[in-house]
Amino acid sequence: MEKYFVQINFDDTGKFGNKFINEFKSDDESKKIIFINTKVPIEKFENNEELSSIEKLILMMQVGDKDIIRKIAGDDEMLKKAADTICDCLDDDLLLQEITKMVKSSYKENVSEG
Repeated sequence: MEKYFVQINFDDTGKFGNKFINEFKSDDESKKIIFINTKVPIEKFENNEELSSIEKLILMMQVGDKDIIRKIAGDDEMLKKAADTICDCLDDDLLLQEITKMVKSSYKENVSEG
């Protein structure tokens, strides 16, 4: 059995390609390098474009708001289970809770100023 190695990276800059999944070959033929551009699902969501299930999952992992996470999951049973797990993690992650509070506070300030 041949061994194969896949390296998956998350890229929030688009530096490694504008597609959602950007694949690169390594000098080593048994290794594949993948960059997942996490900006793509965010931009699609903001523009009300249709997202694939994997794009929704990646998006849900970036959102700190339970209502939005559940809205993204919609009626898809697999995504609903993932949403429940992500929401449970939000309750346990104190740092994420603080970051979410700061983002929401900043958002409210920007909305009220604009």
